[in-house]
Amino acid sequence: MTLLICGAVLCVAITALFVFQVVTFRSRFQRDTTTLAVVIANNSTAAMAFKDEQAANEVVGALRAEPTVISATLVQPDRSLFAHYGDLENARALAQFPSPGEPRLEHGELLVTQPITLKREQVGILYLRSDYRHTFLALLSFYGWVVAGILAVSISLAAFLSRLLGRSITTPLLELARTATIIGERKEYSVRADVSPRGDELGRLADSFNEMLGRIQSQDAALSLSQRKMELHRWDCMGVRARHIPLHFCQPPEPGHSGLPA
Repeated sequence: MTLLICGAVLCVAITALFVFQVVTFRSRFQRDTTTLAVVIANNSTAAMAFKDEQAANEVVGALRAEPTVISATLVQPDRSLFAHYGDLENARALAQFPSPGEPRLEHGELLVTQPITLKREQVGILYLRSDYRHTFLALLSFYGWVVAGILAVSISLAAFLSRLLGRSITTPLLELARTATIIGERKEYSVRADVSPRGDELGRLADSFNEMLGRIQSQDAALSLSQRKMELHRWDCMGVRARHIPLHFCQPPEPGHSGLPA
C-alpha cells in the first residue's frame, strides 16, 4: 500500500512537472524565435536600405546555424521578394503570416512577421517560419527518457528498500507467530519470543507478549500446584472414610493446615 501511495504521488509530481515544462517551452520557443527575428531584421536594415541583395542573403543565411528555422524571407515594401533562406515562400504562403508583433502557431509551425525600419521608415519586412512541431516532439522524447529513467530508478530503489525494511518488520512478526504456534500445540508457556531488543512498536509488542507469557506461566504453575493439593486432599479423605473418621474432618484444608485431626 505504501509503495502504491508513493508511486501515485511520484506520478502526479512528474505529470505536473511535465505540464509545466510544456507550457514554459511554448512561451520560451515563441520568445526566442521573436527575438531571433528582431536580430535578423536589425542586421538586414542596411542591406535593405541600400538594396544590397548579397548582403541581405548573407544575413539571412546565418540562420542555417539555427536548425529550427524553416525559412526566412526578406520582402521589400512593395511586397517583392528581396532575399530568402530555406524554403521559398510564395505570395500565398506569405499571406498566412500574422501581423507584426503577433506570432502565431499554425500546423506545427511558428510564424513571425517583423518589420524592418530605418529612421522610423519601413524599408522591408522579414517573414520567419520556425519548426515548432519537431522541436516539441524532440522535447517529448527527451522528457520521456528522463521520466522512464526516474521511474526505473525509483521503482528499483523502492523495491530494494521495501525488501530491506520488510525483513526488519516481518522477522519479529514471524517469530511471534512461531512462538504462538508452539504454545498452542504444546501448551508450553516457558518459551519466549526471541526478538532482538528494539525501541519501536514491534519491540514493545514482543516485550508485552513475553510478559504475558510469564504471567500465564505463573498462573499455570499456581493452578497445577492447587490441583495437586486438591488431589492429595481427595486421597486423604478417602483414607479418612476407610478408617470411619467423621466426615467433618475431611473439609478442604485452609492455608497453613494439613486437614487432618491433631
